[in-house]
Amino acid sequence: MQLNLSTRELDRTRLKLRDEVIVRPLPGADGASYQLEDPTAVKFYRVGRAEYVLISLLDGRTSLAEAVTISSRTLGNEAFTEQEATSICLWLVETGLATPTEGTIASSPSQKSTPLSSLFNPFWMKVPALRPERLLDLLLPLTRWFFTGPALLALAALWIAAGIALTGRAEEFWADSRQVFSSNNWLMLAIVWIGLKVVHEFGHGLCCRFYGGRVTEMGVVFVLFAPMAYVDVTSSWGFRSRWQRMHVAGAGILVELTIAALAALGWTQATTPFARHLLHNVIVSASLTTLIFNINPLMRFDGYFIFEDLLDLPNLGTTASRWQQSRTARFFFGDQRAVPLPLGMPGLVIRTYAWLSGAWRLIVSTSLLTGAAVMFRGAGLAIAVGAMLLWYVKPVFDLCVSLAQRWGRDRLSVVRAVLLGAATVALVGTLVFLLPSPFQRQAPGIVDFADLATVRVSSPGFVEEILVSNGQAVDPGTELVRLRNDDLSTKVIDLELAIEQSEARRIGQVNRRELALAQIELRNQQALREQLVEARSRTAALTVKAPAAGRVLARRLDQQVGNYLKEGTELLIIGDETRKEVLASVDQRDMESYSIAHGQVAHLQVRGAGAASSSSLRLEPRASTKLPHPALSAVHGGEVDVVAQAAESKDDAGVRLSEPRFLLKAELDPRTSRSLFAGQIASAAPLSGRRTIAQQLTRAMRDWARKLVDPE
Repeated sequence: MQLNLSTRELDRTRLKLRDEVIVRPLPGADGASYQLEDPTAVKFYRVGRAEYVLISLLDGRTSLAEAVTISSRTLGNEAFTEQEATSICLWLVETGLATPTEGTIASSPSQKSTPLSSLFNPFWMKVPALRPERLLDLLLPLTRWFFTGPALLALAALWIAAGIALTGRAEEFWADSRQVFSSNNWLMLAIVWIGLKVVHEFGHGLCCRFYGGRVTEMGVVFVLFAPMAYVDVTSSWGFRSRWQRMHVAGAGILVELTIAALAALGWTQATTPFARHLLHNVIVSASLTTLIFNINPLMRFDGYFIFEDLLDLPNLGTTASRWQQSRTARFFFGDQRAVPLPLGMPGLVIRTYAWLSGAWRLIVSTSLLTGAAVMFRGAGLAIAVGAMLLWYVKPVFDLCVSLAQRWGRDRLSVVRAVLLGAATVALVGTLVFLLPSPFQRQAPGIVDFADLATVRVSSPGFVEEILVSNGQAVDPGTELVRLRNDDLSTKVIDLELAIEQSEARRIGQVNRRELALAQIELRNQQALREQLVEARSRTAALTVKAPAAGRVLARRLDQQVGNYLKEGTELLIIGDETRKEVLASVDQRDMESYSIAHGQVAHLQVRGAGAASSSSLRLEPRASTKLPHPALSAVHGGEVDVVAQAAESKDDAGVRLSEPRFLLKAELDPRTSRSLFAGQIASAAPLSGRRTIAQQLTRAMRDWARKLVDPE
């Protein structure tokens, strides 16, 4: 039998805590927190002092209205309102901790139905899979050593060794990191991530069994359809030692960090590209995601429970939420009732946590809604709309009911709340519909040299000496490479000797007065001298010099020594350090925002260097599928999608843009050019027409509708 706990029936509602439920104060909480243990279901629940006072009055004879009145005398400002007390009683019944006594009115059929949000919530769907205790008991003898004190010291040494190994090859490691989040690595990354999360949860379960706790359930939670394993180790809340509770909460993190350390050591020794790529995925997934999500105390994951026990602040999240709700009620309704907080540092921690966790929930909910909206090429908008209905419609309805109930008691507070609420809605509406969105989509780009001087071989020969290195700055006329061509050298010597012999013959003919033959010999000398000039010029060209000032750009230049280079072979490129530009790839749908007007200035953002600007802009008049720079493609860690195609030349990358895009060139001034390096990732903000948040959402819906009509 279920209950109808509407406030008009408080005097007729009587609950009784089940006899087998064990209530005990939590160690170190000084009466501020209590634990409810359901030994039948092997479940543990934690409540605060105010909840405990109310629950202790539910003996089956005292009505809920009487319990609220009695608790208010005991708790004062900390007492619950009738609505809050009703919610607590509903929670007791739903969890099976309390049962109704005879005479309590049964609920209507509508109340027996399960809320829609619990049946289908695309952002959090929990699916129990198995009872893992037998499997954990089989694995525990093999893994018991992992949870001992000496093992923790050994693991710490392992983590330090892995960190030192990666530090020594940091540049190589970060270079490989660009491949981790590319689109062609998603499948492997997902498989590695899911596998690590399963091992993570087994770490929690094994540690709980190590200390004698029960593990009743293991399954999968789908967060926006992404599977995540979970395990029920709430029995660890019954451990008397908070260090044991912290060990269980952090066991999954210890397991993942250990796997990351082993993968790091393996990565430094791996020789095959596949092994290095796989181990790199493991390192990033087992360390980065663990540090961002699991250790984060603002989320109800491992870090929250470790933080709660470390500071000895039971029910930190609940207390912070209640305090924040009381502050909100004070702002809108003028309520003077406040949730009392501990003095000193604990109170400051709770206040800070309340605001930080509230901001974090807003960020996470916004991110989930945004992620849902762009899923399946925009089809996820339906999921986002459904989530908004589940998250906001019911609270708004409850607020309206609360306002109607309060109207009969305190009309002035209702008027105040409505006016402040309207002002807040107006402010939010202004931000959404009128002001430019701070999250404008920018055109991905890269810094490159504006003018490149290509240095080619003018005379064929063997490379004898390389006089410069890649990245070296040179001036005009600086010797770059020396080649050797014995045939050319011999030809010069032969021509010089032939000219001397011809001159001797001509002099003899003049002395013998053979003037006609002397004229012929003179013409032969002239032809030989022309050949000599050309031969000497080609010989001089064997020393390759810089045609302009700039920086040498060449791959594996030192490996050319001893190679024979034909005439016209490209040796290297020289880029002018004072003339660089940003090449930005603009989506066709953003074309209006990047139309260049007279005097327009482009605002650029260069990774690792901050903001820059350019007033010398050029936008290609036609969209093209040609890739402006290899680093912009998704296969190399960029943001532009590409598709494979047959390479038309040896310099062709073998890929093209998946759809035509416009090329924006923003030339940088000499001072900015010198401070930037060619190859730095950059982006260009819209030149005009910054969209509002509402316009961005409208555009997403329009794109989704267009793709439904024309998927191609």
